[in-house]
Amino acid sequence: MITILSVTVLVTAAAIVVLFAMHAELNSRLSAASPTNPSVQRLDMAPRRPLRWPSSLNNLARSERSVALVLSPICASCVGVAASLNSFVDGGGFGPDIQFGLLVSAPNLDSGEAFVRDHELSRLELFIDVGGNWVRENLRVSTSPAALLLRRGEFTDACSFSDLDSLGGFIRSSLSRYEETSSLTSNERETT
Repeated sequence: MITILSVTVLVTAAAIVVLFAMHAELNSRLSAASPTNPSVQRLDMAPRRPLRWPSSLNNLARSERSVALVLSPICASCVGVAASLNSFVDGGGFGPDIQFGLLVSAPNLDSGEAFVRDHELSRLELFIDVGGNWVRENLRVSTSPAALLLRRGEFTDACSFSDLDSLGGFIRSSLSRYEETSSLTSNERETT
């Protein structure tokens, strides 16, 4: 009797494990295909202008439009983004009128430099942020990969993302929305 009960419990436990595995697989397939689960998530971030800029990113601070990516060598998604970043930039990136820079938030300088070297990112404007302190203190961003949109050195929008193609759509949409808002504000000033 105990043997039959033990076998029944074991079979039931195995069935539950298989059921959860099937559920997880189905969920991952559905979420990957679902437009309601985008690979870009807006970050709640009030517009701000950093008090100081790393000298290697001064062009971002002066540019009319720019995008700063925050990547980390200890983030699996960041490694995937870094692997495709050069071909993305060679293909035109976010557009000819958008300056582009990279913030590598690394636990130490050696791992940051190795990340840049391994993915051949040294040709990009970049800053290795040891410990992630500059990103956290000046931008209040503590996630990666993240993209930060700037207008004349002020961060106007931010998102976390998992692939560069989806990020491009978010950036175009965000810039369009910003320009609409700016033109409405400009029109309101002219009428008063």
